[in-house]
Amino acid sequence: MTETSRKPSNNLAHAIEQAIQSGPIIQSHVCTFCGKQFARESTLFVHICEPKRRHGQRDAVGVRIAYTAYADFYMETERNPKTYSDFCASQFYNAFVRFGDYCVAVGTIDSGAYSRWLIKHRKRIDKWCTDRFYDEWLTEHLREESLAIAIERSVIRAQDWASEIDTAPSEYFRECASNVICSDILKGATSPWFLYAAPSGIEWLENINTDQFKLIAKLVDPQHWEDRINRHRSDYVDMRTILSNGGF
Repeated sequence: MTETSRKPSNNLAHAIEQAIQSGPIIQSHVCTFCGKQFARESTLFVHICEPKRRHGQRDAVGVRIAYTAYADFYMETERNPKTYSDFCASQFYNAFVRFGDYCVAVGTIDSGAYSRWLIKHRKRIDKWCTDRFYDEWLTEHLREESLAIAIERSVIRAQDWASEIDTAPSEYFRECASNVICSDILKGATSPWFLYAAPSGIEWLENINTDQFKLIAKLVDPQHWEDRINRHRSDYVDMRTILSNGGF
């Protein structure tokens, strides 16, 4: 074999020269959320950026509430459906998440209905986490919601209370402390529908003291609920029978 035949071709020599000049070839690992590159896969694995953090929080209760409110807001104001990726990239992400966390903290009885009320009444997003707005919405909501939904939520509250002290849910109005029941009513966990439809609820209402009644008077206004009962007399009588047969 001649010396000429042992020399690499011009193309191969050029490729080798470029490789020497560019240094060793390093495999790059890229974060799909922020685009940052890493030499090691392990570094990419532990890397946390704000877009990645937001995507990782999507199953948190407060974030789910926040995304629903965000999507409802844009459907109402722009008729523009939004994906979760849109939400993560939004400049209002943190504001909506604060709202979602607020709903979890105060135990909102229907966060979707509450956020739609805020949107309808054009409340500023930075004011959504105020107790004044929630109390205003809750008063309206409790006075207008359907009997069946109200009773279902209230019975669940009675069941939760009963499980804590190992007694029957039907003993809620008889054994639960009156201050606790007042608090449940103020939070919406126990509906005035339940109070007026359960025989033991009416008995409880007749026996609380003046200060306790004043505390809940706006929500259990007898005149308002008499009018509602008269408008839904048939459903009310049926529900009263069911609750009475259940021991309430």
